[in-house]
Amino acid sequence: MAQRRQTHPGVPSPPLPAGKFPLVITGAAGGPRKASAMLIRLITGHAFIGSYTVRFHPRKPTHCPGCGTNPQMVDHVIQQCPRYARARATYLAPVVPDLSLSSLRGTKEGGEALIKFLEVIKACFSPNEQAFDPG
Repeated sequence: MAQRRQTHPGVPSPPLPAGKFPLVITGAAGGPRKASAMLIRLITGHAFIGSYTVRFHPRKPTHCPGCGTNPQMVDHVIQQCPRYARARATYLAPVVPDLSLSSLRGTKEGGEALIKFLEVIKACFSPNEQAFDPG
């Protein structure tokens, strides 16, 4: 039987997950909290980007603030947006030269690279975060 946690007296929490964490999460472990949270949001489709905004706030802008692509999507941010080309070449391409999302998300090294990339670009962080300066 799965071990159970208890957060409030008398109210049981869901059982702890069985098995291992995905490799991308293992690679991201120990990264900055905000970047780690953003990685989880990207994986689950809840990142602060156009493809998320259009589902919940259809009247708000959904284009990429870096280049105008509409709607801004996860693959665009990670693989295509010219605004993040330098960070992409520095952090992602050395690990996965073809920038395959399945390779980035499926390996520990991909998780480490994605955390560094997200920490630098801050593209998918809350709209209240500071804008990325490509330098």
